[in-house]
Amino acid sequence: MAVSANQLAEISSPGRINLPVAAGKTLYAGTLSFEAAGLASDVIAAGANRFCGLVVSEASDTVGEGRVELRTNCDVLLSGSGFAAGDIGVACYASDNYTVTKTSTSNSVIGTVVEVLSASSVRIRLSIEA
Repeated sequence: MAVSANQLAEISSPGRINLPVAAGKTLYAGTLSFEAAGLASDVIAAGANRFCGLVVSEASDTVGEGRVELRTNCDVLLSGSGFAAGDIGVACYASDNYTVTKTSTSNSVIGTVVEVLSASSVRIRLSIEA
């Protein structure tokens, strides 16, 4: 049946998600977060935990109720090593919660390289769909 009155629609901003924080974890602003059993964590677990976003502001879970806001589908400048001008468009992986690499082994994919500033500084287009 068609609606015949105004409706309240809950809308979230594109590229922003909110997840519960894993027990005992503190997630720091500007770092990468990974999903472990539906919870945001800073642990890659040898690539087993999927990338879920960039932490917007520090969040922790000390009593089982912490939540964190995460940015997704945005460009962010991160540190790594071994990057070159020809790496634009190449898949990028996290080796920890702030360092990136082109190596997939034991790392979690976080997006693609969109700009190479130096061998150790790259802009990554973050993607949770990767």
